[in-house]
Amino acid sequence: MEEESSTGSESSKIMSTRRLPEVRFAPNPTISLFESEDASAREVRPKMMKLEYESFSSSQVTDSMLVEAAKLFSENDGIWGENSHNPGTPVKLKARRLREQYLPAGSNTCYGRVIVDGTLAGNVFVCRWKCNESNFCWVIQLVVHKAYRERGLAGGLLRSIMADADDIYGIMSSHPAACLAAASCFASDNYRESISGLHFQTRKCNNEVLPDTIRQDAKLCGTLFNPDDATRLVCGVDTEFFVDHEEPLEALQQVKQDWEWPLGDLPEGDEYLLVLPGKKRPIRYYLKNRSKSTSGATTMAHGKVVEVDNPVIFKALTSSGPVVVDFFATWCGPCKAVAPTIGKLSETYTNVRFIQVDVDKAGSIAQQLGVRAMPTFVLFKDGKELEKRVVGANVKELEEAIKSMS
Repeated sequence: MEEESSTGSESSKIMSTRRLPEVRFAPNPTISLFESEDASAREVRPKMMKLEYESFSSSQVTDSMLVEAAKLFSENDGIWGENSHNPGTPVKLKARRLREQYLPAGSNTCYGRVIVDGTLAGNVFVCRWKCNESNFCWVIQLVVHKAYRERGLAGGLLRSIMADADDIYGIMSSHPAACLAAASCFASDNYRESISGLHFQTRKCNNEVLPDTIRQDAKLCGTLFNPDDATRLVCGVDTEFFVDHEEPLEALQQVKQDWEWPLGDLPEGDEYLLVLPGKKRPIRYYLKNRSKSTSGATTMAHGKVVEVDNPVIFKALTSSGPVVVDFFATWCGPCKAVAPTIGKLSETYTNVRFIQVDVDKAGSIAQQLGVRAMPTFVLFKDGKELEKRVVGANVKELEEAIKSMS
């Protein structure tokens, strides 16, 4: 015990004589930056404060819109692979080619885009046709800006172009993200089951004009079509589109960590093929089937809304009092999404007249007012158009505009 006490006493002396550490500040401090190994690969992604989904028929797509679309594609789609004519260079498109091959005259095509805080963040081109009593909707092109990927925009774009009349959806793409987005939006219940029961039909089934990008001579390949196929591809098309697969393969590895990828491995020059029966969606919006009469105005059952396709009656109904005109299209996803709310607004603001105009049936009215995007809400008071327009499904902005004029 005595020995322990002596040792403890010496320790106390040492502690009492030891000086406490001091902290001193350098008079001219310097700053050094240290980066982790993956810091250079990491980018600060922009915030998304305001999103606007817009859909346009082919006749409404302007040249300036196609210039922006071509720029988005050329800067964000991909690069040519080793077996291509120009390896390592970006795959590019010009606005003229988009017009000629993606929106050819006589075809039933449309264009959708998403604007994020004033920036074109993604777009989609689709074509529709009828075959054997089924309505096909084919995705020609789907592009999302690199800075806005993995944020749900691809799915939003695809939903924006869906129509209740669509029976079958299709897409060809070398990127698994595009296939997953299409599967999540289009597939009925389980897209794996839909793929295994695929009933792909050739695009030669009718004489309608189709974009050149939907190649009718492309060769179907994969074990779904040829059990002896040795490429490990399940379902694809030999499009001879030799784009570099490095980035899509990286994305595929991430997908395989959480999913059992059903389409197999993708050989050079091929693209995945996805053809899915559409969901049987209940009609949730107030755009009801009109009577067979093509003139005059019909009061809609849902909400106090009047549908007009006659320019004379349109002028009469907008000549007095506050009026809200909803320009819509039956193929416009955002139009469908916002429609129930418009019906409720018409019941809330009973002193305001609500009118809807189908741009495909009353194109002259839309053209006269310079309406190019759907939905667009044009406001009138006592026959005069107000300066404020609401473009897109921005319900809050629309209601504020209604309050200000009523």
